Amino acid sequence: MCRSLSAQGWHVSLVAPVDAVPGDAAVEVVGIPRASGRFARLLKPQVAAWRAVRRLDPDLVHFHDPELLFLGAVLKLQGRAVIYDAHEDIAKQIRGKFWIPRGLRLPLSIVVRCVETVLAFTFDHVVTATAPIRLHFRESRSTVIHNFPSLEEFPADPASSPPRTREFVSYVGGLTEVRGIAELVNAIEHVRSNDVRLALAGKFAPAEFEERVRALPGWKKTAMFGWLGRDEVADLLSRSVLGLVILHPTPNHLESMPIKMFEYMAAGIPSVVSDFEHFRVLGGPNALYVDPLDPNAIADAIDWILANPDAAEQMGARGRQLVEGELNWEVEAERLGDVYRHILGAPHAPSAPQPTSS
Repeated sequence: MCRSLSAQGWHVSLVAPVDAVPGDAAVEVVGIPRASGRFARLLKPQVAAWRAVRRLDPDLVHFHDPELLFLGAVLKLQGRAVIYDAHEDIAKQIRGKFWIPRGLRLPLSIVVRCVETVLAFTFDHVVTATAPIRLHFRESRSTVIHNFPSLEEFPADPASSPPRTREFVSYVGGLTEVRGIAELVNAIEHVRSNDVRLALAGKFAPAEFEERVRALPGWKKTAMFGWLGRDEVADLLSRSVLGLVILHPTPNHLESMPIKMFEYMAAGIPSVVSDFEHFRVLGGPNALYVDPLDPNAIADAIDWILANPDAAEQMGARGRQLVEGELNWEVEAERLGDVYRHILGAPHAPSAPQPTSS
């Protein structure tokens, strides 16, 4: 987002908790301290972000974390333009949070929905990641900006790229229980072929879940890559037979649009996906759909793709065509730029050098 906006003419600063501030010619990165613990994250980031905003003195603040909703309201009262980025349905997310007592999840989600809706009413605009999330905000002041992959990150024609050994069935993303990681490790144990391994790229949470997954028999056929950068993700997918999106049927997942589905399409490989009606609409004939809680069904789908390479290649090619057509970040970046131009007007041209006096 930041680089795309910079390319369209704005000076962009990214305020985020980072261990080291990366050099980036297009975007000024302003690091703030990380907060450890769920409750510390409710206060410390707001204070650090507020101090950073005071120093930067921007015309517009675009914030992504729901913990910053109250800070966004304060900044709006101070006269700044504010965009809230609702990239998740946080009220639905709360209903699936394992660490919240079950009896508190529904009432807490209702309270959060009310607070989010009221505060968002004060902002200049709301950007949402999906159309269902947008339904909770004013249509006249909200825009869907899909989290699609950038075509720059993947080969222009994956089929014409140098041949690579296709040794993995891959999952890229957060390694949590509700994202089906245990089911994937159990499934790879039952895959008949010994020529492929399960590749996991991401970070486990919590540590106790990682211990349980590593103890499963299927771990011996699993390759753990950890967190990968964008180029590394593209490289892993170029070595993969297929991608995996095995999300549990939580309220938040049923209408989600996981970017990994579109990354697999961009890489020109088929997917094995949770059998949700919404996912069937997104993936169409470019994926196989399975019960995400059934490791045997997942293994059977993997075996089918391995046994039918020609059909798998056609599935991957259809997915790539969809990404090249409209399911890419380049299209979405222009729509995001339209939101900024509507609020701020056209970005100012760089000032000409002023003569100096002697």
